Amino acid sequence: MPNSELCPISNSLEQIMLLYECRKVVLVKTAEWETSINSLNPTAFIKVENDVDLEEPPVDFQFIHDYISLNVDIHRQPLAFCCCDNCYENRHSCCPKDSDGHFAYDRYRRLMLLPGYPIYECNKLCKCPPTCVNRVVQHGQKVKVAIFRTSNGCGWGLKSLEMIQKDQFVLEYLGEIFENFLRPNAFLNHCMICILSED
Repeated sequence: MPNSELCPISNSLEQIMLLYECRKVVLVKTAEWETSINSLNPTAFIKVENDVDLEEPPVDFQFIHDYISLNVDIHRQPLAFCCCDNCYENRHSCCPKDSDGHFAYDRYRRLMLLPGYPIYECNKLCKCPPTCVNRVVQHGQKVKVAIFRTSNGCGWGLKSLEMIQKDQFVLEYLGEIFENFLRPNAFLNHCMICILSED
C-alpha cells in the first residue's frame, strides 16, 4: 500500500484515539460529579449521564440540599402544629387549617392542591408519627432521577428513571432566596428550565 493511502488511515486512527481519550476524561469527571452530588443527597441516588457529547459537567453548577439565604431570614421554627393521631381523618382541623390552608395530600400521599396553593405539612411539634400522610416533602426524594446531557443542544436536564404516578412528589426544587432589590437580575442570570409531564 502506498504511503499516500496510509496517511488518511493514520489520521483517522489518531482522531479515534484522541476521541477515546477525551471520552475517558468526560466519563471520569461525570462519575466524580455524580459522587459529589450523592454525598450531599442522602435520600435517593441521583445518576449523572452524558451519552451525547464530550461536554464536561458544568463548573458553575452547585448542588444544594437546603435553601441558600443571604440577607434573608428563613424562619425554621414551625408556627402551627397539630395534636392529631390520624391527620388524614382529621384533615379539616389539622395543621393546614391553622394556617388558612387546605390539606395537601390524599391518603396515598399524592398532591390534591391546585398549582399556586402553599403546602403546610405536619412538623416536629406535631403529635402525629413520622408516617403521617401529611409528611411528604420532609422525607425527601424517593424517585430515582438522572441529570443528563440533552441531545437537542439545550444543555443539561433532569429526568426520572422510574415511572411517576400522577401528583406524586418527586423532589424539592431548591435555590437561592433573596430580596428583589438586592439582586433583581439573579433569576435571569441563573435560571434552569424544567419541563415535566403530569402523566
